[in-house]
Amino acid sequence: MLFNKIKIYLGFFIFSIIFGAIFRFALIPFAKEFQDSSLSVDFSGKALKLFFQRAEDFAAFKNNKSYYENIKNELNGCFARADAPISFIEFLEEEAENFNLYIRIQPLAIKTESIDLWQPVGFQVSLLGSFPASLKFLERIEQGPFLSDILQININNVSEEKLKQKEFETEKAGDVSTLLAIKVFSSLPPEVKKQNEN
Repeated sequence: MLFNKIKIYLGFFIFSIIFGAIFRFALIPFAKEFQDSSLSVDFSGKALKLFFQRAEDFAAFKNNKSYYENIKNELNGCFARADAPISFIEFLEEEAENFNLYIRIQPLAIKTESIDLWQPVGFQVSLLGSFPASLKFLERIEQGPFLSDILQININNVSEEKLKQKEFETEKAGDVSTLLAIKVFSSLPPEVKKQNEN
């Protein structure tokens, strides 16, 4: 009977070693391979889902092309032309006339800064008229249709001698002289303009 017990224990021990070896060398690598393939399938599924989502976004963009073109056209209207900023000059003259201001516009050299996304065009604007009208003119430039930045503002009282000059006959005592340095952006990025100049 002792011999049968030893036989049973020995058979159980050998069976455990064989089962452990099969488990270690066959089932564990298979389980890891199965896990890796399931992760790959999961990743492929997410990638496919993302691809279809991007395809739908592109289709929606394509369907709304006219909407985006309208926005692009509105944005392009915010820029002055770098080579001939006539529309911006006309805007300044029209606003000055609306507020009964005498205006003189001259070009101003503006350096492109590293933070500028577009090529700037500079103007020095001299105004003569009432102080409230000059402030309204400034507000109108800031709220106007052009992408601009007022770099400098100088406001001075108009002297009696200046009022006696022929070009300032319509002005009256108490008026102010306003000098503005304005930077208006063109639609050309600074790099493109530099390449075109070379």
